[in-house]
Amino acid sequence: MVTPSSRYNLSGKERKKFIKEVNKLYPFLERVLCNVRIIELVKFKGLELYLVENRALFFKLKQDDRIYPTLINLLIHENIPWPSVTVDEGAVPYIRRGADVMRPGIVKVEGDFVKGDVVAVKECKYGKPIALGLALHTSEELLGLKRGRVIRNLHYLGDDIWNMCIKFSNLR
Repeated sequence: MVTPSSRYNLSGKERKKFIKEVNKLYPFLERVLCNVRIIELVKFKGLELYLVENRALFFKLKQDDRIYPTLINLLIHENIPWPSVTVDEGAVPYIRRGADVMRPGIVKVEGDFVKGDVVAVKECKYGKPIALGLALHTSEELLGLKRGRVIRNLHYLGDDIWNMCIKFSNLR
């Protein structure tokens, strides 16, 4: 496990800025952050993890400086309508090892999204999220495709981000 380089609570001003940025990127999460009092930032080399009320709900990769929800966030707030794709059982082991999502493995598309949007990847048996990725096509284009990569895998069950989320959210 990687050791954090720093860990601290965001100031009131930083917290407001963070919430504003998250609400702009993910307007459907506005209710989740409306009464939050404590947001903690845990910095690692190449990654920042945001703990909201002691739960790792967001992360930021240094390479693109964009805030992403974690899988913990998707699991906790599963009633929120995230744009998502559902994949067949054959695709699950590959995606859980970091592979990008290929069109033939997709059995269902939910919600509208555009290229570059964050999309949840769900398994078909229980409908639970197993990965989070960036759309390489719009939802409309995706439906017309027969093959090829359609979602770039950013974060999946069992990866380093997942393990850090579990550790810092005290979920073990």
